[in-house]
Amino acid sequence: MKITFFRFQKEIEISKYRILGWQLGLFNWNNWLNLEFHLNISHHCDHSGFNFYIQILGLFFEFESYDTRHWNNEKNTWEIYDVDKSMYEIYDEKD
Repeated sequence: MKITFFRFQKEIEISKYRILGWQLGLFNWNNWLNLEFHLNISHHCDHSGFNFYIQILGLFFEFESYDTRHWNNEKNTWEIYDVDKSMYEIYDEKD
């Protein structure tokens, strides 16, 4: 069972649709000899981007950069939620 008893988290908007974030924390965990490592790079999917996570001896660090938009597979383009209109708008933005 993982229980986080310390965590620092920060996110920065670096462009209109791109977020840069990181977390640093410490788990109160019965198994301190745990090692985890995750690396994920995604493209043309919801919140595509880069994610790096490492945990050693109860300490963890995560760094990520992701797109805030959702991907529409049928139209092969991004969907952007317009809060004012309460609907999805389809844009022909290609990367």
